Amino acid sequence: MKRSNVPLQDDMRLTTLLGLIGIPTILTTTAYVLVGQLQIGIPSILLFFLLTTVILFPLELAVVLFASKRSYGSFSLKSAFANHKKMSWPKLLLFGVVLFGFAGLMSAVITPIERMLTEPLASRLFQSIPVYFDSPTKRE
Repeated sequence: MKRSNVPLQDDMRLTTLLGLIGIPTILTTTAYVLVGQLQIGIPSILLFFLLTTVILFPLELAVVLFASKRSYGSFSLKSAFANHKKMSWPKLLLFGVVLFGFAGLMSAVITPIERMLTEPLASRLFQSIPVYFDSPTKRE
């Protein structure tokens, strides 16, 4: 096996790790709650995805870029792919087809079981869910 000579990043302190995990998620959650209270036109799951795209993705990308700056001296995505080895196209295509088939099989097998197990709970939850979490088209 061919190994890269690029040294891996040194261990980081626990507070730094918790900050890198907690701060972006706290910002995204806070924005979700605030924007969700101010608007009623966007379904809540779409709002969450939009805020994640606008807030969380750029923050995580910045973390990777600054780690690369610290390791390599320039902003790039090198640190994210430090020990990455390219896969051949046939192998990549084979993995894609196998995983796509597995996902379809699991969807076909698990969906009826999941529906049977979660239907009673879901109907009970939907009766007590706040109006905000319901989609705008279903509101009375």
